[in-house]
Amino acid sequence: MLLASFALFAKRGAASIGLDVDTESPTGAHVLYALAGMEVTVAIGQFERDVPHRGAGPSGGAGGRAR
Repeated sequence: MLLASFALFAKRGAASIGLDVDTESPTGAHVLYALAGMEVTVAIGQFERDVPHRGAGPSGGAGGRAR
């Protein structure tokens, strides 16, 4: 399916094709893309930090991450 998509984009005049993928994904999808001839051109780091939940009591209150 990937190779068919590449051919269709080329037929429509695309010089290159890109996609975003999570290289930490347990599915290993990035390996499939590499086997299809794609290569990493940009790597992006994501920084996170836990912040205290306002109004949370000693029990911790409702937690979770907002994104």
